[in-house]
Amino acid sequence: MDQDMVELVLRSRSKIVFSNSESGLPSLALDAETVEAFTLEKFKELIATHAGEGKDFIIAEVTTRDPTTEFVFRSYYSAVELNRILFCVEDNNNLLYRVMAKNPINNLKITGKVFYYKVTPEILARAANSSSGECAWGHEMVIMADYFASDEDLLFDPSVRRYFARNFVKEEYFVHRLGHAESPVVISEDLLENYRDDKFGLKIILYTNIGTILVVFGMCMLLGSRETFIVAIAPLSMTLLFSILFLVLYVLLFETPETLTSIFNFRKVRSRHEATN
Repeated sequence: MDQDMVELVLRSRSKIVFSNSESGLPSLALDAETVEAFTLEKFKELIATHAGEGKDFIIAEVTTRDPTTEFVFRSYYSAVELNRILFCVEDNNNLLYRVMAKNPINNLKITGKVFYYKVTPEILARAANSSSGECAWGHEMVIMADYFASDEDLLFDPSVRRYFARNFVKEEYFVHRLGHAESPVVISEDLLENYRDDKFGLKIILYTNIGTILVVFGMCMLLGSRETFIVAIAPLSMTLLFSILFLVLYVLLFETPETLTSIFNFRKVRSRHEATN
């Protein structure tokens, strides 16, 4: 992009308009003077820097919902910076993980999809040309940000990952690994964040005791009924047995009847990310 055009963008008042039918939310305009939270640079400076290098600037849109008021917040970040906390590449680039994360600005859990918008040098040039005659009169330059993918697309589609890798001004380790994850990779959300079971502690106690008893029983079967071994193991076995009995008694006295069934059901109940709602 022409350097004079870049200078014009930096001098002008401008706003970024996001339009995306996928989100189901109305279009939103962002003041280009807004400071991006990760880089601490203004959005228009980031856009101009990328355009000067002949690259697209990618903006990530994050949605959060206040649990008390149900008010929806939309926040915008540099996509490459946000992706550092959203994704993890492991196992020689064969696994790409989308982990659960919170919005850095308000510390609320990210809900729904993360949407990605691109501002290309061509879009920026058109915006600058259309407003160049009006800038002296204080009119805002309108920069359109086109939606092109979501976080799910980045996970499943290698071409989207290659597009991201091509449009970063600085080559970085994470970007390199992301761009070289060529296959539609395995997706795994953070198991601990998504684990929903309020009886998890009781299950851990129960299954630890049962596992230990089975190990002791197996050792008895292998070593036989040697008196010294039996005398040494008997106190541990009795302790574990009483631990299980007290656990069941506690559940019967202080918990609901369904809890007893629940602690014997050790299947992981994982909630789907709100993006599928």
